[in-house]
Amino acid sequence: MGLTLHYTIRAPRSWRAAHCLDVLRSLHKFVAEMNPLMLTDVMSCRGHSEVQEFVDKIAPATRHVSSEWHPGSLISQLPSTVAGGFATHLAKGAESFELYLASYPQLKVPPRKLKPNWHAKYRLDVHPYLPYWQQALKGDSRTQRRFAKSVFASFAKAWNLKRLKTLTPSDRDDRAYRAVLRRRYLRISSLPDNSYLGWVSLIDGRRLGSRRGLAAPKVWVFLQDINRAILYRWEYLGDPNKTEQFNSPEFLADLKSLAAGRLDIIAGDRWLGRGFCKTQYACNPKLGGVDNFLKAHLGLVRILDHASELGLEVDVYDEGGYWETRNEQELVSEVEASASGIAAMVGALKDMVGSETADRISSPILDNPDFEHLEAAGVKSAEMGNLLDAARAVTSPRTEEKAP
Repeated sequence: MGLTLHYTIRAPRSWRAAHCLDVLRSLHKFVAEMNPLMLTDVMSCRGHSEVQEFVDKIAPATRHVSSEWHPGSLISQLPSTVAGGFATHLAKGAESFELYLASYPQLKVPPRKLKPNWHAKYRLDVHPYLPYWQQALKGDSRTQRRFAKSVFASFAKAWNLKRLKTLTPSDRDDRAYRAVLRRRYLRISSLPDNSYLGWVSLIDGRRLGSRRGLAAPKVWVFLQDINRAILYRWEYLGDPNKTEQFNSPEFLADLKSLAAGRLDIIAGDRWLGRGFCKTQYACNPKLGGVDNFLKAHLGLVRILDHASELGLEVDVYDEGGYWETRNEQELVSEVEASASGIAAMVGALKDMVGSETADRISSPILDNPDFEHLEAAGVKSAEMGNLLDAARAVTSPRTEEKAP
C-alpha cells in the first residue's frame, strides 16, 4: 500500500552477456555519482548456486509465469544466467532499488499426476492443483477465458458433444448433482485409475422421461472438479447405441487432459529485469519530508532515463504519474493524497478492531508525526469517505452481536 514505481528493462536479444555487463557497469557508475545511501557492487553469475546467491543478496530475479493448461497456478523460475546486476538505496523511507539483466530458459510444464481412486473418499485437498476451469471461464483474464472456452469447444467438436449446464451442489442442482455422484447411471467408460474424475454414462429413458412417457436414452460425459464441487457435463449427439469411441485411448487421453492438463512449453526470455520500488514513506517529516521523497522518486526516474539512453528498453508504470507528466507539483499532490488515504484506512481499522487489539496494527504511516492530520484529511475526501462507510457497514453487525 502506497505510491510505488514499477519498472521493466530489456536488452536486445542480440546482445552478448559481456555487453550487457558493460552497460550495467556504466549505469552503476551513474548511480554512484548520485551519492546513494547504499550501493552494491555489480555481480554477474551463471549456474544454479551462483544465481541463488544473487537472488539472496542482490535482487529477487525469479520469473513468475502461468500455464494456460493450469489456470490459477503460478510457477516460479530462476534465471540460468545473470549478465549483471546491482542494488541501491537512494533515500530513507524508500525501498531498495534493483537493476539486473537475466536470461531465462524454456520452461516445460508437465501434466499433473492424478491420484488413484482410493483418494476420492477424502473429498478435501484431493487435487489442489487441478485446472480450475470454472475460475478460468469466469475470471478477469480475457486471455485465460478465451483459452478455456477454446479447450471446451475443441473437446466438444472433436467428439461430437454438446455442453450441458454445469452442476453444482446448490439448492437447485443438488439433487441432480448427488444422483450423478451416486453412480445411478450405467457407465460406458471412465478414466483408468481415476474413474471418479471423468466418466461416460448411458442415461436411460426413465431418468429423462416425463408424465407423457419415457424419453430416448442419452449418453453423457462427466468431468468432476472435487475441490470446487463442480460437475461438467456434455451430451453425445450421435447414436447412443454406438459408443465405441468413448473407450478409445484417444478419447480417454483428451478427457484426462481436461483434468490433468497437457505438456505446456513456455518460451524463454533473454536479458530481462523487472522490479518495483515504494517511495511513499520517504515523505515522512522525520526523514526529510517532501524533499526526501523527491530525492528518492526523481532519482529512480533519472536512473531509468539513463538506462534508456544506454540502449535498454524501459517500461515504467508510475503510480504517481511523474514518469509520463514530469510534473513535480502533481507528484507531490499524489503522494500527499495517498498518505491521507492510507492514514484514514489505518485509523478506521484501529477503530473497528477496538482498543484491545489496536496496538497490534502496524504500518509505516503510524510513524508519521502528522498522522492525525493526514487521517482527518483522508476521511474528508469523498472517495475515501464512501469506502470507509461501506467497510463500517460490513463490520457493524458483528460488533453489535458481540456487545453485551
